Amino acid sequence: MNFRFNGVLASAVNDRVSSYGIGSTNDISVGDGFKYEYFNPTTLRLLNNYGLIKIGVAILLIILALLIIKNMMGIRSIFTSKAVRTEVDNYNSLRDRDSRILKANKFIRGITNLVTNSGLRVNPSYKEYFQYNLDRANVRIPGGSRIFTPDEFNSLKVLCICLDIIVGLLVAYFMSPFFGMIIAVIGSIAINALPMMIIRRIVASKDNEIREDFPDLYLMIHYEIMSGGKTPLAKAFSSYRRVANSVEMLKFVDTSINMFETYGDEEASTRIAKIYREIPEVTRLMRLINQLHTGGDVKKELNGFREQIIKDKKYRLEVKMNKLIARAKMSFYLTYAILAQAIVSAMALFFPRMDVIKF
Repeated sequence: MNFRFNGVLASAVNDRVSSYGIGSTNDISVGDGFKYEYFNPTTLRLLNNYGLIKIGVAILLIILALLIIKNMMGIRSIFTSKAVRTEVDNYNSLRDRDSRILKANKFIRGITNLVTNSGLRVNPSYKEYFQYNLDRANVRIPGGSRIFTPDEFNSLKVLCICLDIIVGLLVAYFMSPFFGMIIAVIGSIAINALPMMIIRRIVASKDNEIREDFPDLYLMIHYEIMSGGKTPLAKAFSSYRRVANSVEMLKFVDTSINMFETYGDEEASTRIAKIYREIPEVTRLMRLINQLHTGGDVKKELNGFREQIIKDKKYRLEVKMNKLIARAKMSFYLTYAILAQAIVSAMALFFPRMDVIKF
């Protein structure tokens, strides 16, 4: 009998050995009651793929574990598109920003209530001017959601002064009374005065930036105003907006356009003059516009204003040119000084070696 021996499983006398639950075995009698059991080729192929089966089972278990973790953490999908991820990130960033803004508002509100209830309020006669400077300097609360009110800004100053006094007392008690008093007194004066000084400097810088470019605006809209107000001022200002280069001038133009479109030329001119009250060119132009729309004859004054604007522009250009010339001269003088120093240094270094001077 011809057969292929495919691996002996077991042998026994007068009995058949079981296949140990693996199955698919064959047996052959070889005499004296012995039988050899062996796997058939199909079972051997399955055993050869046993490692791959284990790997597949492991992968399935890993996938099942990931799915369980995903469900526990509330993740909707592992394969989220980029647009969805971006939307989720934007939502989370907005939520975090809103949370920070709410916390900042709550903290500032608590400090303000504490200070104002103690009687340390801003003088009512000074409050409107204080608010004007805060608005013009664009001083905002942490998070940038809104501008400080005078009471809020004053409350933060009071808080900083109190902390400075506490630090001064600690320094006076543990280190030196003299330095502690200096820290408390000078620090309190600086905290009370410096913030408004900085704000005023910012406002002045912004006003100067508007004044630099204001002649270009007025010269563009002069004849439209002279026509008797037939052209809406919002449209006239919009024509200049396309060529505005200054950031502050662009803000001024946008504010003016918004005011003209919202309140009309007559009322808007009063509101704009109030917002930019420290820029004489703006206040005068808005006064003339208001008089024009109330029936006043201001053409002569508008022509005079135009001449003054041209003179101011020429003067500013001359001042700027003189500053540039002064800087250029200073640069030349510095270059000459450096060149002279280089020549003297070279002479002192090389002339002794060349024996130029002999006696």
